[in-house]
Amino acid sequence: MKAFTAAYQGYISRKYGRRFREFIGGKIEVTDAKPLKSYFEVISIARLQGESPFDLRWHVSNKSGRDLFFNIIIEGVNMLASEREEIGAMLKKQKGDLDALVAALKTA
Repeated sequence: MKAFTAAYQGYISRKYGRRFREFIGGKIEVTDAKPLKSYFEVISIARLQGESPFDLRWHVSNKSGRDLFFNIIIEGVNMLASEREEIGAMLKKQKGDLDALVAALKTA
């Protein structure tokens, strides 16, 4: 599990690090926040250079004692659900072999 966690953290950092570079020079305007179940949803509008504004929602929890976001919904696309599906498909491709999944995550 430790190897998977490290590989997954690296995979997510590389994948979303590239995507967040698109936000350089842009602006995120928070328009509302509301409690949902055991977390909060922060509603915002992203205004990136050269693009039309789009809806951006953040799910934030303080279960750990700190406010941390655990999900982003971009234009209605739930990134947490998308990642679960993608990792599940990668594990299936590796025929359920967790060590092979870890190796695949390190190179993705």
